[in-house]
Amino acid sequence: MYKKNLLKIILGLFLGSFLMVSCSSDDDPNPPTISLSQTSITVEAEATNSITVSYIAEASPSSVTVTKYLDGTATGTPQNFPATSGTGNFLFSFEVSVDDSDSGIVKYNFTIVDNANQVSQVELVVDIELTTRQLLLKYDWLLTDEIRLKTGESDINQVYTDDVYRFNEDGTYQKSIGDTPDNFSDIWYKHCEWNLDDATGVLKLHRTGAFGSDVYDVMTITKIDKQGLEANITYLGLDVFDESYDASEDYVKKMSTQAKGNSFDPYGPGSDDDVEGPSPTPCNTSDFVNN
Repeated sequence: MYKKNLLKIILGLFLGSFLMVSCSSDDDPNPPTISLSQTSITVEAEATNSITVSYIAEASPSSVTVTKYLDGTATGTPQNFPATSGTGNFLFSFEVSVDDSDSGIVKYNFTIVDNANQVSQVELVVDIELTTRQLLLKYDWLLTDEIRLKTGESDINQVYTDDVYRFNEDGTYQKSIGDTPDNFSDIWYKHCEWNLDDATGVLKLHRTGAFGSDVYDVMTITKIDKQGLEANITYLGLDVFDESYDASEDYVKKMSTQAKGNSFDPYGPGSDDDVEGPSPTPCNTSDFVNN
């Protein structure tokens, strides 16, 4: 009799413990989950972009924290978005800079932590595209080649192979002619303004001569990236100097990028001509009508 009662007590204690463990296990909240409307995105620098962040949390989370990373290193101040229990979502808006495009992998980390200290996270990888205008402003541009379409061969004058162009945000531009000026234009024209038609890629450069005459160099950019550009350009009057040329000749102009630095020297070598150029004649008002 005593043994039967003891067995019942042991069984009761065992069953009670099992039920307590089972109930405790059933009462533990599931870890939170978090997801994005997209986990990779291609954006333009300095443009506003947005994605939808969705989460599920059985235990009320304290917040969703968003941290920006540039090539694996956290940057800036993390942003905290309040979250509630159950299902929720919010719109996350962001911008990336032109300089971010040089920073390797750009990503945003989204981390949710609930009141049970359970964590879930997801990442957004950002691919940055620079517009033609942003690329022109970001780099200096070394003239590397001019391909004559009639022959398909390089036809660049060697005195131009060290020419470097710099485009400024205020609409002005400069050219460093390096150590080899040509016989006329490099010592005659002041570099004035540039204009880009973003839709067509037509780039116009305005120059004013020593006696106030104006010249517009017009090219159509067909390819541009962080390494260089290609542009179509038509030269007129080359036959005046060489009868083997036609009155109108089509070329592909090629330039490569250079990092902007303090070594850029406008016009000729030295600082004496950096401001006025080859003459004190001021730039005329430009006429930037892209037809």
